[in-house]
Amino acid sequence: MKLARGRRLTGDLDKLVAEFTSSIFHDVFIVDEVVDINLAHVVALAKSQVISKQDAAQIAKALLEVRGKIELSPELEDVHLAVEQAVLSKLPIDVGGKMHTGKSRNDQVAAALRMRLRRFILELLKATLNLRDALLTQAERHVETLMPGFTHFQPAQPVTLAHHLLAHHDAFARDFKRLLNAYSRVNQSPLGAAALAGADYPIDRNLTAKLLGFDGLVENSMDAVSSRDFALEVMGCLSILMVHASKLAEEFILWSNPNLGYVEIPDAHASTSSIMPQKKNPVSAEVVRARCSHVFGYFSAACSILKALPLSYNLDFQEVTPLLWESCISSLQSIKVLEGLVRGSVFKVGRLREDAEADYLTATTLANFLVREVRLSFRQAHFAVGEVVRKLLERGVSFREAGAKEVARLLAEITQRKISPSALEQALSARKSLDLYRTKGSSSPREVSRMLKTRRIQLDGDSKTVSDLEEKLKQAEKELKRLIEELLSS
Repeated sequence: MKLARGRRLTGDLDKLVAEFTSSIFHDVFIVDEVVDINLAHVVALAKSQVISKQDAAQIAKALLEVRGKIELSPELEDVHLAVEQAVLSKLPIDVGGKMHTGKSRNDQVAAALRMRLRRFILELLKATLNLRDALLTQAERHVETLMPGFTHFQPAQPVTLAHHLLAHHDAFARDFKRLLNAYSRVNQSPLGAAALAGADYPIDRNLTAKLLGFDGLVENSMDAVSSRDFALEVMGCLSILMVHASKLAEEFILWSNPNLGYVEIPDAHASTSSIMPQKKNPVSAEVVRARCSHVFGYFSAACSILKALPLSYNLDFQEVTPLLWESCISSLQSIKVLEGLVRGSVFKVGRLREDAEADYLTATTLANFLVREVRLSFRQAHFAVGEVVRKLLERGVSFREAGAKEVARLLAEITQRKISPSALEQALSARKSLDLYRTKGSSSPREVSRMLKTRRIQLDGDSKTVSDLEEKLKQAEKELKRLIEELLSS
């Protein structure tokens, strides 16, 4: 019996065409979901008296028996026909053939994709939580660790390592929220839309949605089978997530370079050279950086596939599916790798402090001092400090090497104002200058400590949110199991 050919077509599909059009190799991701969808659908068919309880019980029993034993073959086109074929191998067609009543592969695959994708999202949410925890843990150790902050990758102003790591954490916290918001739109049931027009049986769509853990319905039947914006939304979220992952990976690549020497990455995340025995290459971070480009490509390809398709279902849709799975897998692996990299790295506190105190990183603080204490306009103060820096550069001397007395003398000469060397000391000190910052979210250790506390509370709340989502799916699974057992016992 060739389910894929029916009796409308004669002969077999060309072997090359069968392999070319089959989704079977990617359907491995949704086998369990397709079985669950059929179980929920059979319950709904029995409750609406479309089929008898006896037939529903036999179908349910067959589905439970073939779970985990479905053979995926290209000649069956896809997992949907494979599951039906497995059921029909155990039941006569006048019973097993009723399983597909009021249901199409179109609404079934849309439901299965959403169910598998929500599991991927939950895994990604948990991985992102773990990475955020790793960043916070490192930040909590380094509230007082000075380091140079950069713009244009040029030394700019002194900050703390905790402040820098918090910036990465907050980017991933936004990624978490984006994925969480996307989950609510993914978790809508298209089941019951059938091929495109709906089913002419009194099937309760809300019941199947509830039994499969969905939050609601994709109501319009044509939209239900033809929309793939839920996939694009997640892939877009993952593209942004991977931008942040790549940025973090890039910094660890730069910081681990001995010329900077800011961090020692774990040996487990490094390789050496086949010819240069001294090398320690940050290979895991490099691959994360590359995988970012893969995820961008998957998203772009998916948009290109979907951009000009007429309503409703087209087989082009199945070409998006592997791109979606690859996006999820690459992103999930990258975030997990980054978590291990962050947790296992050891920061060189002395080296970071040395660069924070070198050169002229407190120049902005010094200009602000002139505004507050000497009453210059900011532009006048900017010019004055810039001239001092130029004079010191000509002599090859930093602020620290010149000392407060010499800097005060130069400023007094330029501004024609009296300037006390002792008053300059806080503005010239990389560590003491941080205490001058007053704005919310600044790099002062006091403000960084406050942010760390709020982020910990936020992280705990986000963890509970994910746990609640997982629990809701478990409860739906229990209810489906209960109804199936009730059906079998009747």
